[in-house]
Amino acid sequence: MFGETEAEEIANREVLIKGLTTIKVEKRLKQLLSKQATQKCIDIVTRTVWNTFYDQVWRVRCEKIQAWEKKTNITNKMKKGACARGKSKKKIKKDKQAKEEAKEQKTAKADQVKKEALKTINMLVTEEGRPF
Repeated sequence: MFGETEAEEIANREVLIKGLTTIKVEKRLKQLLSKQATQKCIDIVTRTVWNTFYDQVWRVRCEKIQAWEKKTNITNKMKKGACARGKSKKKIKKDKQAKEEAKEQKTAKADQVKKEALKTINMLVTEEGRPF
């Protein structure tokens, strides 16, 4: 049902771990079962695969990482500090972008004022009167 070759089985397992099913498997189940039964079957299989993955792979990985962190004396404070430093770099980048945008807006405004001033001066010269 989940593949005829080993490669298909592996691909189906990868998809199931992500909480999905392939279209081929879904079609096969629809041929065998009703719509409600198909959906229930897919939900049960997906949930079972995820729980198995979590218990046998993810939890073991987390335990090994925690043991390694204790062994190398890595504390939560150190990890949070690393995250904070990374965020400050991002914040600095955003600040630079904001400053550049503000500078561009300032130059655009200055250019607009210059244009208006030249327009007023031209009006003064050509019409020999006050603009206001």
